[in-house]
Amino acid sequence: HRDLHSFPTRRSSDLVIDNCVFEQNYYGVYLYYADHSEVTESTFTGNYYSIYAYYVDFGVFENNSIFGQYYGLYAYYSDNCLILNNDINNAYYGLYIRGDMTTIENNDVLKGYYGARVYYTTNSYIANNSFYGNYYGLYNYYGGMNIFFNNTVERAQYYGIYNYRSDNNEYYSNMIKDNAWPYNTELGYYG
Repeated sequence: HRDLHSFPTRRSSDLVIDNCVFEQNYYGVYLYYADHSEVTESTFTGNYYSIYAYYVDFGVFENNSIFGQYYGLYAYYSDNCLILNNDINNAYYGLYIRGDMTTIENNDVLKGYYGARVYYTTNSYIANNSFYGNYYGLYNYYGGMNIFFNNTVERAQYYGIYNYRSDNNEYYSNMIKDNAWPYNTELGYYG
């Protein structure tokens, strides 16, 4: 693997960042208008934004380990992305996603504030993820026509799944357990 301080890009496409280590940066990887780029098999520790993807269509973010940041994976205006098999620990926003037709699958997000915040996202598939010990497990904000399938949300401090002004979403076979809303009232789903 290769140790890097930061990897900024602007208006580049088809980049592959694989098996790298990013520590104590404001941006670990900064992708801006970088379609068809991949960030895989890398480790991020103590960065404010571990992976920052802005207008990155058809991006692949897979098999990364992310520890203790404010944003684990931030993908904004990034459509048709694959976010797969990432381990994210102690990030305020584990996954912060605003992009359509995106697949978010098989990720483990632990002990942050938001496990996943899906923001103005449509036609996406969120499945087989595990969210444990976050304040909000899954937070769907103004999203529509998304499918949430077979996700596990456990021990969220406030809400397991919070659906805010989000219509026409489908929730199937999700396991929501041991979540506690304030005042010790369990509330697995709100919306």
